Amino acid sequence: MKLNIVTPTSRFDFLETIYHSIKSTFKDEWKWYISIDKDNKNVLPILYPEMIILKSENKMFGRDGGSTGRNAAIDVIRDGLVMFLDDDTIMHPNFYKTYTNFINLYPWAVGFTMITAFPNNIPRIIPHPYALNQLYTSCYIFKRDVIGDTRWDLSPCLNDVNFYNKIWSQYAQYIVHMTEIGAFYNYLRPPNEVMS
Repeated sequence: MKLNIVTPTSRFDFLETIYHSIKSTFKDEWKWYISIDKDNKNVLPILYPEMIILKSENKMFGRDGGSTGRNAAIDVIRDGLVMFLDDDTIMHPNFYKTYTNFINLYPWAVGFTMITAFPNNIPRIIPHPYALNQLYTSCYIFKRDVIGDTRWDLSPCLNDVNFYNKIWSQYAQYIVHMTEIGAFYNYLRPPNEVMS
């Protein structure tokens, strides 16, 4: 099943590292949706074959934490699974194992959660089925048809939790909670800027 990865960004210098973290880990078909503000005059340093550039009508950063860009990607994605990967986060080397375990073991499921870790590989968030406020953007992946008309709130905080909760409220029994690390949280930030 195709994986659609969504990254709203204003930090183009991080994209090469993110790309290689995906490419070195993921073996199946994937597309990478990069959402940028339409008035951003910077030029993307490298374009990759899997990359689809979306220009957001509204200014994303500072106002809605990238939600406008995520919603723009959802609007054009038609099938497969959808993952939201922030522009300071990279895939963990074990991601593909987690992904294939989900595909092979849980064909009935609509999505899954996974652990995110700090850059030193210590788990930051271990999603729990009932601790809905303990989720982060890159902790979950859903099938596109389950997302339907659900969109990210246009607010600067808790929009990742709120988006997950909207899906969870309808499909809780069909969401699998995996126990592997899937992504490195804030990996590309300087150590003094890594949030707890």
